[in-house]
Amino acid sequence: MVDDEEDIREILIRQLARLEPDCRAIEAPCGRDALKAIDEADVDVALLDVMMPDLNGLEVLREIRRRFSRAELPW
Repeated sequence: MVDDEEDIREILIRQLARLEPDCRAIEAPCGRDALKAIDEADVDVALLDVMMPDLNGLEVLREIRRRFSRAELPW
C-alpha cells in the first residue's frame, strides 16, 4: 500500500485483511520507499496513490516496469 496519507493506508489494509485474511500488506508512505520495499520483499500486487510528493504512483509504476522485464511480468 503506497499512499502519503497514513489514514488511507490503514483503511485499505484493514479492508484487504477482511477480504483476504492470508494476505500480508507492506506499507510505504512515498514512491521511493515503495521501490525499496518492492526490492526487498516478494511483492505480487502494488496499490499506488497517483498523487504523492516525490515519486507519484505513475512514476513508481514506470520504474517497476523498467526494473522488471516483460518476460518476468504477466502484463
